[in-house]
Amino acid sequence: MVADNNLVLKASGAITTTTTGSEVNLGTRTLQPLVFVANVTAKGADASETLNLEIQDCDTTGGTFVTLVKFPAITAIGQYFRKAYPRQFVKYYATTGGTTPSFTTAINIVPAGRDTDF
Repeated sequence: MVADNNLVLKASGAITTTTTGSEVNLGTRTLQPLVFVANVTAKGADASETLNLEIQDCDTTGGTFVTLVKFPAITAIGQYFRKAYPRQFVKYYATTGGTTPSFTTAINIVPAGRDTDF
């Protein structure tokens, strides 16, 4: 997937424990929907593994982030989409479950277009 480096919340890499991404400044913009894409390209062999992702947002740098949108519990390789209307700053928050969870995941932001698909 081609992604603008300024709209990458997480470069592809393993998520094995609870982790919080760095905040990304979307800048001043008009209110428009954005699509958050979680691209899971590999996972561990344990069938009980789960990855729970949420996108959080805030209106000031270093402010209090709140949940903007949650992905469904991820248990398989694939692409997962969520549309939302974020404020200026966003980041991801991930939690894992299972014996030895490992999900190779990238999280990107793309302009919304097909909002009825999500």
